[in-house]
Amino acid sequence: MLARAVFVAACAWAAFGQPQRNEPVISVRTVLLPHTVQTTEDAYVKIQAENGCFQWSTTNAELVAVVPVRDELSRVDCDAPDAPWRTQESAPQPCKNSALIYAKSKGTEFERATAWVIAEDSLSGKQLKCEVIVDWMHRIEIDSRTRDINKGDVEHLEQVAVLAYDRQGNRFTDGVYGLRFRWTIEPFDANSNELVLEFAPFHNSSLHTHPVLSKIEPEVSSDGPRQTLNGATSAVLVHGVEVGKAIMTAELLEPGYHDMRTSATMSVIEPLLLRPSEAVYVWRGTAVPFELYSWLRTPPVRLHVPSAHYVWASRNDTVASVEQDGVAQTVEIGQTDISVHLRNMVENRVHTPLHSVLPSRLTLRISPIVDARLLPPQPTAAGGQRLVSGRPYQLQAELSYTAPSGTEHRLSHTDALPFAFELDAAHFSALPPNATHRNVRRVETLEAGVTQVAVSVEFGGRKLSTQAPVVITAPVVVLPEKGVTLPWLPSGRRHQYQLRARGGSGDYSWHQQAGRDGAPLLQLGPNGLVTAIRQGESNVSAVDKLDALNSDSTEVRVVPPARLVFLPSSVEVQRGESLLLAVTAYDATGRRFDNCSRLAIEWSVRDASVFAEPTLEPPHLPPHACSARIVASLKEGSTVVVARLPMAGMPDAGALIAELTVHAYAPLRVLQPANSPPSTLVALGSSSQIVFTGGPRPHALEPGTFFVTVEPAAVAADNATDSQPQAQARLVRTSPASSPVYAFEALCTAHGDRLPLRLRVGSAPSAAYPSPAVAEAIVD
Repeated sequence: MLARAVFVAACAWAAFGQPQRNEPVISVRTVLLPHTVQTTEDAYVKIQAENGCFQWSTTNAELVAVVPVRDELSRVDCDAPDAPWRTQESAPQPCKNSALIYAKSKGTEFERATAWVIAEDSLSGKQLKCEVIVDWMHRIEIDSRTRDINKGDVEHLEQVAVLAYDRQGNRFTDGVYGLRFRWTIEPFDANSNELVLEFAPFHNSSLHTHPVLSKIEPEVSSDGPRQTLNGATSAVLVHGVEVGKAIMTAELLEPGYHDMRTSATMSVIEPLLLRPSEAVYVWRGTAVPFELYSWLRTPPVRLHVPSAHYVWASRNDTVASVEQDGVAQTVEIGQTDISVHLRNMVENRVHTPLHSVLPSRLTLRISPIVDARLLPPQPTAAGGQRLVSGRPYQLQAELSYTAPSGTEHRLSHTDALPFAFELDAAHFSALPPNATHRNVRRVETLEAGVTQVAVSVEFGGRKLSTQAPVVITAPVVVLPEKGVTLPWLPSGRRHQYQLRARGGSGDYSWHQQAGRDGAPLLQLGPNGLVTAIRQGESNVSAVDKLDALNSDSTEVRVVPPARLVFLPSSVEVQRGESLLLAVTAYDATGRRFDNCSRLAIEWSVRDASVFAEPTLEPPHLPPHACSARIVASLKEGSTVVVARLPMAGMPDAGALIAELTVHAYAPLRVLQPANSPPSTLVALGSSSQIVFTGGPRPHALEPGTFFVTVEPAAVAADNATDSQPQAQARLVRTSPASSPVYAFEALCTAHGDRLPLRLRVGSAPSAAYPSPAVAEAIVD
């Protein structure tokens, strides 16, 4: 057996620096050591004591030697100045919590003797004792983990060791490791020249072994098909090189022992693997193909069968027979084993149990197909299994057998049985059928709703059937699908956005993807409310609580603002009235923020005599606005409204600024005729001059869009005499831009009671001014 040195710290310290001790204990209480004619220090046993600082001794120093050793693991604690066995007056004494014990007895005239090894705790004075018995070895035998060794390279090593026993049948402790043996390996067949097993050195292996094993390691000598290790200790390493048998012999070389040897037959086998390797349950009359693999390397290599090197067999031919190509055919109900072995080595065998049974239950598995991969079926929720419309699924009928013990086993190789599926055409569309598997159907779900899938099968005069209720729901969609962009400023307030979802059961769990450092970027509420807590990007997903595969996600970006822009609005207003102005913000990629309402935007005007300082906020922000103000005009003229966002805490600290020029104009009014309400009486064929003033002025950037028109206004039907115009009007002059005055000449062309004329002054919409002001005035 493999001996391992276990190093145990002898001191335990409490959590707050106070010493805490358990009762001292010793690792072994009885040791049986072999007597040798000459003292052999390598044949030692290691004893360990715990929970103290120990002094070691023996009651019979002529029989047993005790060599205290200091374990590396216990040096720091046991030799610490504040160790519990230390006093201020005491000099530091090294703690040796282990001891090597070996027999010192000599000579051929020796009888069984006993000594005690004592470990005394320096603090408590408690003595721990171990009885050491020294006796002659009476017999030895070879011990190994297995007598069947897999053929392989030098990495596949097996340790073979000698165990020794006294006359009473007691096994000697690890002390036989230091004794000398002659090991030999020779062919099992005396006429063979092939060596199937070889020795391997300990010093080249990665095994944890007793230190003596690599210390005492002679060279291997070969004599034809025979290998010898002369003077090795009680354990060796071997590895299989060819399939076959070999005889290993260990002979004790210690003086005083005569003709003490032991032999064992070792087999080197080819590591075979049969697939399927677990018990197979099938219906009577089913053909089951088996595959044979050789595991000489990883991954295992499939072997071609039939082959002259391998023999297939069935333990019970009345239940099933097997051909030499590995195909088993069940005939009757019952149980057998399908096995395969090397033709020249029956013990090099591998087998799989095969059960021919009568099916007792039919079940239906509905598995999602995602990215051409078949996923496990989802748990059945209330009302039936949840499916998602527009997605592919695999329906698979499965037969099972319930053993007398109550254990249920699924039948394999049922694809040839005549399964019949029943599907609702309103909810399922059949995908191309699988021609080789009659127990499988692939479908795509159609409209949402509640339906069921039924399947049945007939065999041997019996019929089994089952049905599965299903609930088909719409796919989950997280809104907005384009994602969400929120602003981030180190010194700013956190922004929120309410994500929403539709589809599925309507009950969702929300999840977020952590940042690259593993920390979350968002605070995510149970109903999809996200709050930005740091800069970065994260995917937020909504998962249907009744169908974990029905989910959707959207990206939430938290980035600094890069641009501040006024939203399109009217920039002209009649004196005394107000404008509603709003600004929005964009990130560096040009994406507009979906919520920026908590940005600390500052407002001002350059000429507060034209427009008042923008301090009044509207009750509700316009769509897409970060901030808005109601700006009141005080007199005719123009000024610039400034929106400013300080960027405190950012690397390029400064501010984002947006500017907008706004205009206030005088009301459009009639100067001539001067009566109120303005009206004039014109004879047939004569004309009258009409003069207006005020209204919007031409835009400096696009003066070509400015217009002044006069036209007949609509008149009630009972006042209209006919459909012909009763008057014509044309613009005869305008005044300089500093004093807008418009003169028209109105010509009466027909009799009528009343003909209102409408004057319109303003600009046509353009890209720069999408909402220009237009003023109107009417003269009868």
